[in-house]
Amino acid sequence: MNDRFTALLRQRTLWLLFVLLVWISAFGRGFWSLANLQNLVVAVSVEGVMVMGMTIVMIGGGFDLSIGSVVALSGRRNLVRPNSRVSGGPYQRHVDHSSSR
Repeated sequence: MNDRFTALLRQRTLWLLFVLLVWISAFGRGFWSLANLQNLVVAVSVEGVMVMGMTIVMIGGGFDLSIGSVVALSGRRNLVRPNSRVSGGPYQRHVDHSSSR
């Protein structure tokens, strides 16, 4: 056998992931539904952006441990003031001040 293939067969974590995927697919109702897959993509998107940024930093030779605190503080800031004009988030409301009473 190929050395890479035998090394792949020895990876317990990969096998556990495969078994879990098969188990959830067989017994989990609605796991492959469009709504669930969209929720998974949204839930993983923040971590994906963090991982891509950290990969670039580490390839460049730097080692930055502050990314977790930056994400936590930005999440806290958006929880405290989600409707502020600075936020620009999805919950920002447009207030029309042009109408006079």
